[in-house]
Amino acid sequence: MKSGVFVGNAYIKDTVKNRSFAVNYKSQLNQYTNLRLDVTVPFIGHLASVTVNNQNLQYMIPRQRKYFSGSIDAPDIKKHLPFPVNPKVMSHIFWGTAINDPSWECSDDTKKTSVCLRRAEQVKITWDRQPDLMPSVITVNHPRGLVKFQVKGFTPGLNQKQMNRFVMPNPNW
Repeated sequence: MKSGVFVGNAYIKDTVKNRSFAVNYKSQLNQYTNLRLDVTVPFIGHLASVTVNNQNLQYMIPRQRKYFSGSIDAPDIKKHLPFPVNPKVMSHIFWGTAINDPSWECSDDTKKTSVCLRRAEQVKITWDRQPDLMPSVITVNHPRGLVKFQVKGFTPGLNQKQMNRFVMPNPNW
């Protein structure tokens, strides 16, 4: 079973609003159906969390008191990202594997550097890999912005407590 936890830093550039910032992230993945991404910022703390659990999507932005739980195909999540990408492909982004969708053109995902391109939306994902073929730098580029994930560590496998985190409880705000 393919599962594990990625940790690192991400640089996010929003070219529309002409701003950029750096965040820390922790991404828990179980196969390609379950993902949890927690984003924190130094001196501020928890910025956001996103979970993808089969066909369900949840996200929470505590400082703005925003919470969503519903279909993974909901368009609302895209307004919070600097690029138009369906959350279904997020697991592929971290695993560094070709996206199995006819709207994406992907190069060989066993090479040191590989690319997936979605021409219709001008989204380009590039993986620079370590010698063990795990991604070390993942870049998602779009005319509206860029996200560059620097993978600092990977721990294979998930314990039961981590498996339970793929569903977020409704916050009591």
